Parts: sequence; C-alpha cells; structure tokens
Amino acid sequence: MLAFFNEDESFGETLRFIEERIPLGIFSMALPSRKVRWSAGMFRLLGLDPETHQPSEEMFHALIHPADLGPRAEIELILRNAMPLHRDIRILNPKGRLRWVRVNAEFLLDDRGRPHRLIGSFLDVSAEYEARQLSKASQRRFDAMATACTPVWWSAGPDGRIEWLEGWEELTGQGPEHSRDWGWVAMLHPDDAERVVTERKKALEAGGVCEIEMRVRLRGGGYRWVRARSIPVRDDTGEITEWVGGCIDIHDSKEWPAPSCATGGLSGAQIRGGRGIVNWSVKQLSVATGVPVSTIRRIEEFDGFVGSHASAVEKIHHALVKAGADFVTPPNGKPAVRPA
Repeated sequence: MLAFFNEDESFGETLRFIEERIPLGIFSMALPSRKVRWSAGMFRLLGLDPETHQPSEEMFHALIHPADLGPRAEIELILRNAMPLHRDIRILNPKGRLRWVRVNAEFLLDDRGRPHRLIGSFLDVSAEYEARQLSKASQRRFDAMATACTPVWWSAGPDGRIEWLEGWEELTGQGPEHSRDWGWVAMLHPDDAERVVTERKKALEAGGVCEIEMRVRLRGGGYRWVRARSIPVRDDTGEITEWVGGCIDIHDSKEWPAPSCATGGLSGAQIRGGRGIVNWSVKQLSVATGVPVSTIRRIEEFDGFVGSHASAVEKIHHALVKAGADFVTPPNGKPAVRPA
C-alpha cells in the first residue's frame, strides 16, 4: 500500500480495508510536477503490478479505451482551470479485460488558493453497465415478442389513462397526441364506444384483468374486430402502478363462424373446393367415405345446397373436415370453404 497518508497510519489502514472489499482505487497528482501516485487498490483495478510498474500519466492513458480517451487538450483544460472531473470511462488492462470505471476527482488548494494537488478515485462499475446491457437486451426481447404477438400494445397509468400506445397509429391513423388519455375511444365503432368505456372503468375499479371485444375504425376506412386485453402491474404493497395490454385481430372469427360438426348442408362448390384444399381426387374421396364416385359427381353438380343424399353429404363433410377442410357460411355471403 502506497503511503497516501503518512501522517495518519490509522487512516491508511482504513483505506486498505475499504479497497480490499470494494473495487476502488485512489490516485493523486502533484502540481506543477504532475507526479502521479496510486494506491494498492488502483494498481489492482488497472491490472498492474506495483513492483514492476511506475505510476504515470502516460501509463494511465495507455489503458483507457480509445473511444473514451478524448482529446489531450481537454485534459489540459481541466488541469489548467482546476475543474472537477466526474465521468465513466472504459479501461483495458494488460490482460485485455474491459472494465467500466467511475472517475471522481477534485483539486486541493494551497494557502494562496492555488491548486497544488489533484486527488480522486476510480470505482469499478462494470457490474452496473452489464446489468444495463442485460436490461436493454431484455427490453428489446420484450418489444420483439410483444410486436410478434400483437400489433397494438400500450401502457396506462393507475387510473387507466393511456400514456403510451404502440401500433395504434399504423392501424387507425390516429396519432399519439390524440390517442392518449381516453382519446383512443374516438376510433371505436359508435355502437361499441359506450360499452367499452363502461367495461373498462368497471375493470379499473375491480383491479382485475380486462378483456373486451370491439370494432376499431381503420386508417383506410371501415371497421375491424379486435380483442383488447389489459392487466394491472402491482408493486410490492399490492398497489397498481400501471396497466399494460394489447389488441389482437379477431375479425375473421367474428365474421366467419367457428367450424361445426353439423353439416347444415353443403353445396357442390364447397365439396369441390374442399377436395382441392386437401388435394383429393373424386376417387380418393370415395375411398375415404364409401360413397360411390358417381354419387359424388352428381352431388358436386349442384350449385346450391344439396337437398338429397343427406347421408352421403354427411360422410363427405366428415371426411373432408377430418382431412383439413373447414366449411363456413358467412353472415353476409355465399357458402365457402377454407383450410382448417
């Protein structure tokens, strides 16, 4: 341990104790000679052996990461004007290990008020920076997952007022200056707005998960069904600190009923389309159902729903659904078929 405090041996022992338990180093520079002295902790932090290395400005600058070195004129300005120094820099020790250190230094003045000594500390804050990087990586991962799972997501204050809304402008054309607070309600279908606000406020009072289906006005016109889900975030005391949530598109499931085991009748076009989806020939459908090829061909000739051959149609429906076809009849449209 270098004798920084020759006049007070107990203080030196205290410093040694601190440096052995905290990644800390002390340095000083005498003025105007600019002679540099380092504590044992400083040598350890820099990865240097005090038996083989003599402290100097040049040695210190050689260890600083090139991106943090800065112009030499800046250092001269600090010394000339006795300016305090507070900054984080990276150092590369002789073994190539990178460390972040927090530098704090002040000038001591002599009896005439002139700076005669610079004294400061190096504190290893690498763990802090590593934690920051992990936090940033975690945030980027969360952002990517949220975007992949839902095109619209948000955060709101404890009172439910929207503070941040991602993807909403792309969907609706409504900018953030208008969607904050309760402004987003203006983009809901008139028949849904009052119901949505009422359900949302009930959930805020109850402090539980809120799930609402609603129609949203699109940027290009028209409306689309979405399901909005939000959950409260609580602190250690159980108090709600914010709400987070997102929207998923459910338009197809609202406009196109879920598949049913019951046929409800099939059209010839649906059966032909179903065969196309599962890539079956008439003969393959016949083998799967036991329905003769000639009967299948007659059924497929019907333009509308097949009124006869109910048993055969039911077998055809069951076989095609099992193979991967989904027969649907939209509320406003013709019977159709789609992949299951």
